[in-house]
This record gives sequence, C-alpha cells and structure tokens, in this order.
Amino acid sequence: MNLAGVSARVEVKNDDATALTFPDASFDVVLSNLCIHNIPTREGRYRACREIVRVLKPGGRAIISDFKNTADYLKAFRSAGATASRGAPDFFHTSPHFESLK
Repeated sequence: MNLAGVSARVEVKNDDATALTFPDASFDVVLSNLCIHNIPTREGRYRACREIVRVLKPGGRAIISDFKNTADYLKAFRSAGATASRGAPDFFHTSPHFESLK
C-alpha cells in the first residue's frame, strides 16, 4: 500500500548505526527517531553520529529526534564537520530534536 504516493522515490534502509555498511555520501537525508540513545556506550553513540555525517551527501540533512544525550550528539556531529543546531520540545516535537547539515 502506498498511501503517500512516494514509494517510487523513497527507500527505507535499516543498518547498524555504529558501523553503517553504506558508502560515503550515499544519502540526501538521514532520519533517526528515538534510536541513538539505545546505543549503550557514549563512544558507540559518537560513532553513530559520525557515521551519519559520513553517509550524508554534501548539502545533506540529518534529522535526529531523541530525549537524552542530545548535547553529546551536537558535539559529535560538530566534531565530524557538520553544522548542527538543537530545537526545544514544543507542541509538534515531543522530544528535543536537531538538524545537522553537511
């Protein structure tokens, strides 16, 4: 079923966030919703953030929604060379979220 009418243009991928198997600069957008905090170690969470930056195409965007460790995510994205900003929870976003641009 294709309710949104985008199945010909969108492909959903699933992989280990700390060791993505995709080539560098593979994606225009990476979306993580309540995922990264489940990685048990700080180093693992940093690796996941660096991997997200690595697989983004130049000008790509990562959208991360999570409720803990977000200050660490900002540091990790910035240390990987991405521009990152964090938004506060509001009516439409129940968790702090941020966007990262490569």
